[in-house]
Amino acid sequence: MKTLIIEDDENILSFLKRGFEEDGYIMDTATNGEDGEYLALTNSYDIIVLDWMLPNKNGIEILKTLRK
Repeated sequence: MKTLIIEDDENILSFLKRGFEEDGYIMDTATNGEDGEYLALTNSYDIIVLDWMLPNKNGIEILKTLRK
């Protein structure tokens, strides 16, 4: 499964990424809303783990864009 994690806290991001990779997931990551939204719109993902409080663009805004 291809997964995107959008999380600005490096410790949380590292923990989640490592856990998913140990279970065989293919991972992409972003540490801010703009980069995360770009990845989500230009790639196909089975799962997106989305933080709500992000720099540049918050998770709610990203979710609204993706649902359009």
